[in-house]
Amino acid sequence: MFLSLLSILLTFSVTKSPNTELSLASSSLTLSVKADSVYLKKLEKTANNLYSIGEFAAAVLEYKRLLFILNWQDSLSRETDGKDSSSTTTAKPYLTPAPQENSQEAHLNKTAIRSSNFRKQRHTEQMNFLKLKLALALYQNEEKSEADAILYELDDPVVRMVRAVILMREDNPFLAAREINSSTQSAIGTPAFRLRGWAYMQALQFERSATEFRKAGDLSLAEAAAELKNIRLKNPKTARWLSLLPGLGEAYAGRPFFGLWSFLVNAGDTYLIANAIIKRNYVDAVLTYMFLWQRFYSGSMANADRFAHEWNTAKIKQALEPIRGRWAEKEALRLDLQTLEHLYFLAKTASH
Repeated sequence: MFLSLLSILLTFSVTKSPNTELSLASSSLTLSVKADSVYLKKLEKTANNLYSIGEFAAAVLEYKRLLFILNWQDSLSRETDGKDSSSTTTAKPYLTPAPQENSQEAHLNKTAIRSSNFRKQRHTEQMNFLKLKLALALYQNEEKSEADAILYELDDPVVRMVRAVILMREDNPFLAAREINSSTQSAIGTPAFRLRGWAYMQALQFERSATEFRKAGDLSLAEAAAELKNIRLKNPKTARWLSLLPGLGEAYAGRPFFGLWSFLVNAGDTYLIANAIIKRNYVDAVLTYMFLWQRFYSGSMANADRFAHEWNTAKIKQALEPIRGRWAEKEALRLDLQTLEHLYFLAKTASH
């Protein structure tokens, strides 16, 4: 690579006619790009291997090195293109080609433009793919702020799928479902519908989850998701209201023995307050009320609310674990390079 760079510098330093200098510079740049492409492929392969074995910090360094070199090549290529266009404008005006030659030249120009646009598009896709790999390596290396900066700078169906997976891992299923919009679903297809279904299931929106799984063609999974709406859950508000009678809310939330203990403790505190009032020990009555009765009475309400949530979490986990294991939810939430390449293949196939 360094020899090819040296050849470019020597070429520009030699004093020649403008056309000859441009021709030599272009040929040297071509040789440089060919030589660099082998090195860049090796560098990308090294970065990919480091990511695959879990050396994310080293992978970040190699991806950044690769992007730096590609950006440098872009700037060098733009400089060469600028010289090429300036030399074209100095053509002699009195040389008028034949009409047939004009048409041939126009056809060649159109072909060259198409080829240039295609190369630019391919290069942009390659750069975006490398940036996405870098973002994933940063995320896996727990550098989330820098990873998010890259992820939300890019915007294509594959990037939105990656953002959705990360949001689900961070327990933001509603935001994950929003990332998978209609354009993403049309570009990616079945994996997008399936991932959105898992997002709605994590958000406990079982009907929506079943709808997305049906769109993905997973009818048995859709049926299992639809049946989840029949899970008997406890209402935390109801548990708190029932705790107006200490212990009743806790018994409703699935902790009858804890409810019985709470009832007895509060009954004992009430007895102490009443007994102090009867004996006209008003100071004792106030102290018992402030430091015992209020604490255990309000604690009974708080416990009822907490036990109701714990009951719901346990029931949902009990119902979801078999579904997640049987239909391999983890496969939909993978963030490896093989999955990334597969998603890009699907998006590219859909665009054609």
